[in-house]
Amino acid sequence: MKLTSLKWSLLVATAFSLYACDKNDNEEPNDEEVITTVRMIYTIPGTTTVTTATWEDLDGPGGNNPVVDTIKLLANRTYNAAVLVLDRSKTPVDTVSYEILEEDYEHRFYYNIFTGANINVTNLNKDRNGVTLGTTSTWTTLGAATGSARVTLRHYDEGGKAESDPVDSPKSSSDIECTFVTRVF
Repeated sequence: MKLTSLKWSLLVATAFSLYACDKNDNEEPNDEEVITTVRMIYTIPGTTTVTTATWEDLDGPGGNNPVVDTIKLLANRTYNAAVLVLDRSKTPVDTVSYEILEEDYEHRFYYNIFTGANINVTNLNKDRNGVTLGTTSTWTTLGAATGSARVTLRHYDEGGKAESDPVDSPKSSSDIECTFVTRVF
């Protein structure tokens, strides 16, 4: 079990390291993140096969519609999932995921899987205070189906998030909300 967890941790670290990270130490600590890209990364435990789905809106709100991949997963499987968040409007690309991990107590991913998708999301990782963070999770598929999943990143300006906070908690604001079509086959 420890070896599998180690391999998964290395996979997530590798995914993050594929993208450059440019941190400006003069930035204000509570600046809102610019997010252009959300990439969902799925791996079946014990394999090296990686499946990805990307939501991307390079020109931001109000411009062109985002380009969104379909999440395609095999039926009756369990996947380790990770979310990679990027700001591709900068050169080099800013890996926003690093800031989310650094300020884990101020962030939380919510996954809304809509009826008919045949996907269950469990085992979301926790922040330093033991409250759900959700940068990694387990996705379990059932029989073949087509549905949708919404991924929402909420920002809690002063921390203070609680496990019972709903996705629309007035203590937080949305950094990004994106919806993927899901296909289990």
